[in-house]
Amino acid sequence: MFVRFRPTERRLQVSVVETRRIDGKVRHEHVVSFGSVEVPSSIEDRIAFWQRVHERLAKLSSRLDAKAQTKLLSDIHTRIPMVTLDEQRALQLRNAEADDRCWTSIHDMHAATVEEHKHKVAEGQAEMAKAAAHRDAARGHIERLQRGDSERPPAIRAARYWLLNDTYVDLAVPYEKIGVPFEKISAGRTSPLSDDEKAKVIAELSKCEAAIRARNVDMLELVLDICSRCDIPAPVWLLPHVLEALNRFNPRTRQKRMQREIHQIRWAAVHHLRASRGLTWEAAYEAARRELSRTRARGSEETIRRSYQWMNRHALIKSMRQLGPAGEIDDFAREQYENRQATSERLISLESRHKKTDAPAELL
Repeated sequence: MFVRFRPTERRLQVSVVETRRIDGKVRHEHVVSFGSVEVPSSIEDRIAFWQRVHERLAKLSSRLDAKAQTKLLSDIHTRIPMVTLDEQRALQLRNAEADDRCWTSIHDMHAATVEEHKHKVAEGQAEMAKAAAHRDAARGHIERLQRGDSERPPAIRAARYWLLNDTYVDLAVPYEKIGVPFEKISAGRTSPLSDDEKAKVIAELSKCEAAIRARNVDMLELVLDICSRCDIPAPVWLLPHVLEALNRFNPRTRQKRMQREIHQIRWAAVHHLRASRGLTWEAAYEAARRELSRTRARGSEETIRRSYQWMNRHALIKSMRQLGPAGEIDDFAREQYENRQATSERLISLESRHKKTDAPAELL
């Protein structure tokens, strides 16, 4: 009785064969097959193979004595070594590390899902509270009308002006009177404020003093812009901060604001071309690249795409999208697109004016 090894292209088959002499001729009788193992074999393959060998030899205990089984095991071991304890520990360590990576990934995925749902729950609760307030107001309105009470004139909704750092100024003045911050006011689009409205604006702007004292230049610019739009003189407390800002207005800050205008031209080109021509996003970026190729806002499609995304997060665009009347953002984009050449020439002139005093810095 001996072990027969039959190699194939990628595996090694193992079986036990017993020889007998019948009628003077040697005959081979197949006793048991141990299956096959991959060549070269991994630790996992060898563990599975040797487990199968011991299970099948145990079934032949009545036919093979201990000495014969020991010889067969020794012959197999010479071709397919048994797995040592060190190899088993190494395999267990690799499997444990793989389990750690797998379950860590699953944990992180579920943790991210939980955080996302927390954010959505918070948003949903805020919207529920807002809806509940409007619902209660509507029910109160119904009750007053059913009692025959006279209708009060509707209160003016506060116009909210957002900044990049999520701060804002609420003015009890409708947008129709002063427009959106930083937007060019067209003739006939605004109307003068009453003295009472001007007093309310001045009182609200006084709440911005702490932020301006902390050198919030965006807030300072917003307050000055509102004073100009409302046709009111700048508050006395504001003037020292204006002078301080002018004294410390360095080239880096000037460059940052010029860069914002370049972002705005690119954003307006993409928005207007896509809205007016019905283009896809990729086609709109390509069309904007061609249209701006001879302006200061020129750039690749990827650069224009990043500028568009940056402007969508800006306070100006957020304010128009959330609180502006329908169609206002399209009109603003069209106006900026039509004035792209004039804006480009102004930026080039400013760069040339400050070139001798400022360190050179290339805008994106």
